Amino acid sequence: MAFDNRSKLVSNTAYIGTADGKFINFDAVLAETHNISATTTDHPIEKGGKISDHVIVDPVEVEFEVMVSNQPIGTTDLFGQEVGISGKPYKLDFKPYDAPLSITPGSIYQKIGGAIKSIFSGTPEYIANVLVFNREITPITDVKAALWKLFEDKKLVTVYTANALYKNMVLITAPMSRTPDIGDAARFHLIFKQIRVVDTASTEIPAEIIAQKPKDKGPKAPEETKPTKSVAKGLLDAAAGKL
Repeated sequence: MAFDNRSKLVSNTAYIGTADGKFINFDAVLAETHNISATTTDHPIEKGGKISDHVIVDPVEVEFEVMVSNQPIGTTDLFGQEVGISGKPYKLDFKPYDAPLSITPGSIYQKIGGAIKSIFSGTPEYIANVLVFNREITPITDVKAALWKLFEDKKLVTVYTANALYKNMVLITAPMSRTPDIGDAARFHLIFKQIRVVDTASTEIPAEIIAQKPKDKGPKAPEETKPTKSVAKGLLDAAAGKL
């Protein structure tokens, strides 16, 4: 089941929404950059000319440094799927520490009292609330595969951040790195660029206009014709020219 409610993702400052209503979330967003830029022409502009004709606004770019860990802290994976149960009671199978008996009246009395108490109450149970998962959890592998598929499919996505929402974004780079200092985790450096999408309009030509005959523009001027010479006349003229 995919997320359909942004309130479930408020613990993170950035995530990606795909066209099919699914989300890619991250354990932590280490840094984010929102970039706007423009390209200007290099040739001189006439005084009083329109400056905007010589400035081309570049597509918006959003850059993230995110972290994904293989140690889950909840029962929902980074795609919004419920994969476990939180707080399930789990009996811990271990024996309590039994300190050596000291030969003192107090310790002997405490030992006898503990033995009598265990006869009536039994051995105490130790219960812990743990996370239990219904399948193997591999967040790094799963997120890497999802990001690379976005890149290969060239699909438009929506990028959500704490301060802005960007539509029609495409993933242009997504390198992954792992270093010893972050343990069982990985960093992803993501850059998204906005694609300008425009709507095209069309209209139908009425049938009566299509059926109309072309208008008569009046008589045309006669085409100029060049005089032609016979082959024999041409040969005689050529011979006369050589004499």
